[in-house]
Amino acid sequence: MKRVKLHNIKEDTLTSCNAKVDGSQYLNSGWNLSEEFPQEYREKIFECVEEEKHKQALNLINKEDTKDKEELAKKIKEIKEKAKVLRQKFMAFEMKEHSKEFPNKKQLQTMLENAFDNGAESFIDDWHERFGGISRENTYKALGIKEYSDEGKILAFGERSYIRQYKKDFEESTYDTRQTLSAMANMSGENDYKITWLKPKYQLHSSNNIKPLMSNTELLNMIELTNIKKEYVMGCNMEIDGSKYSIHKDWGFFGKAKVPETWKNKIWECIKNKVKSYDNTTAGIAIVWKKNTYSISHH
Repeated sequence: MKRVKLHNIKEDTLTSCNAKVDGSQYLNSGWNLSEEFPQEYREKIFECVEEEKHKQALNLINKEDTKDKEELAKKIKEIKEKAKVLRQKFMAFEMKEHSKEFPNKKQLQTMLENAFDNGAESFIDDWHERFGGISRENTYKALGIKEYSDEGKILAFGERSYIRQYKKDFEESTYDTRQTLSAMANMSGENDYKITWLKPKYQLHSSNNIKPLMSNTELLNMIELTNIKKEYVMGCNMEIDGSKYSIHKDWGFFGKAKVPETWKNKIWECIKNKVKSYDNTTAGIAIVWKKNTYSISHH
């Protein structure tokens, strides 16, 4: 996790993919954490992340669908139960109210049932206007319901019509959520989530097979650094074989510390490569060799 920066990806998703991708196929036996991860390995990890993100989105869609279906089924059941109770109240109330106008009880019952099934609101208004029956407002009060409650809508539109309308409204209210989840399941990972692979931190190490020209302390005492980490200098000193440079030929005589030009150039090239690899830029870096060491600046 220290080598990556995640955008819209959970850490456990990357951890899972790291366990699934066989690193031995992409990381050779000599590879270590001080090196960058191979491109092919990065691509395999990202492919795995895309698959995991797709599965997660599909699972979320299924979860939301199940939740919505359960919620809708529960509401419809509730509406039907309310309609059943309301029907009984409505029939009892209206049969009593209109028994004088319609002495034929069976005919009145059939008429009231049809009115309830298709929405009794217009029936109540019509009856009130034609025969001076109880008003809609007073009917609602008598039945103990509010106009904009489930019972009020059942009475206004009828049970079946109200359920159809409720389903339609419910689907429209959840449309945006479904669209968002669907987009998540099919989105392009490059645009919506990504892995930024961070440059490895430089780790100083030495080789038993290489003998440096001088100790790290001696070298650091000879130079002044600008925008260069001491670790890079010490690393390069230990990586360049100093045995190739003869004291008698290149260092001068009488104990004078004249640094071999070819060795300095190798040190400089090595340092530039490390700065570029680990710091991403070589702008503004410099080494100045102090006096009595054949002073030269590299820019």
